[in-house]
Amino acid sequence: MITLGSGTIARIQSLLAVTLLVYVAYLGAGVFWYSLASSDERALVLPQNKVVTAKKSQGRDARLADYHLFGQVGKQVVKKQDKPKEAPKTSLRLALKGVFMSEQAGASGAIVEEIGKKADYYGIGDALPGRATLEEVYSDRILLRRNGRLETLA
Repeated sequence: MITLGSGTIARIQSLLAVTLLVYVAYLGAGVFWYSLASSDERALVLPQNKVVTAKKSQGRDARLADYHLFGQVGKQVVKKQDKPKEAPKTSLRLALKGVFMSEQAGASGAIVEEIGKKADYYGIGDALPGRATLEEVYSDRILLRRNGRLETLA
């Protein structure tokens, strides 16, 4: 174990105090000169905002904002049908456990369980057990296409 005398501790405290004082003075000088600078000079002093580029597309840089992660104002992505399609009930041994509806085309899906087996998530266009395909998703049922015919699973 290292023991320090009272004189050594006092020197370390003094060195830390001086270092802290120099750093505070440096920050104060920066704030002072920044407040005196005109708006044009401030733009040179402050770091410029960098734009994240994700990929090149159509000969220009595509920015993250170009991806419209939360949709576009005034654009309607999917046409809503006035009346949902009606179809006969399916004879497949399937149970509908949940639905996921989305405004974007093809983004909806459903959790379907084959009786006696594990439930799984299926998106529109995915093949379901019994050689059926998920065609449409509604809040209370889904439409399956089997052998060219539409069937309902509620």
